[in-house]
Amino acid sequence: MLPFFFRHYDPLITRYFVFDNGSTDGSLAILAAHPKVTVRHFGTEDGSLIGAAPAFYETVWHPSRGVADWVIIVDIDEHLHHPEGLQYFTACWRSGVTVIPAEGYEMVAAAFPDAGIQLSTTIRSGVRKQLMDKVCVFRPDAIRRIGFEVGRHKAAPRGRVVLPPHLALKLLHYKFLSESYVIARFAEMRDRIPAAERDRGWARHYFKDPEQIAAAHRKLMAMAKPVESL
Repeated sequence: MLPFFFRHYDPLITRYFVFDNGSTDGSLAILAAHPKVTVRHFGTEDGSLIGAAPAFYETVWHPSRGVADWVIIVDIDEHLHHPEGLQYFTACWRSGVTVIPAEGYEMVAAAFPDAGIQLSTTIRSGVRKQLMDKVCVFRPDAIRRIGFEVGRHKAAPRGRVVLPPHLALKLLHYKFLSESYVIARFAEMRDRIPAAERDRGWARHYFKDPEQIAAAHRKLMAMAKPVESL
């Protein structure tokens, strides 16, 4: 997913900070080859990344104050999209907007995409998922506290909070990129979920059996529609 991620964000991003948790799949080599990337480690003593994430997200962006116009916090499979690209963020900055929520879409494909493509121009069908709405973009100089809950699906920013007049930014979640890919991906994630997180019911979707995952993919394929503006 990293080449797709960089192809999407390179026109927008000045500096990436990627927090790794013991990758062994070649990701670190890809990250090291990118001139804009700084790699750091994120881990906990008890292994509960989900539980530790809200506190981590609360402070990790503080060094961007006085440096960056915007902070964007996303996972590698989350592509933020607006048809105007960088111009949209510039217009928001000039109009005084300080926090930009994004409306979420579960994107879906029958076959895993070929290398070298732009996902947002090739895989354009998805399902609107309100639960996937997130605050991913904010101005670090204006915000004192971002207030993410577990999973970043809710936030309670404090400071000089000014929202755009309507939801125009889309969060395209590229996880269901073929039935075989999502089954394999869930298996990889399942092996890394510690018992403490399973006991609290976190990340339980990774523990569905392959047929349940395949059925979820088929359902998304049947429901998917072209996403407006892609």
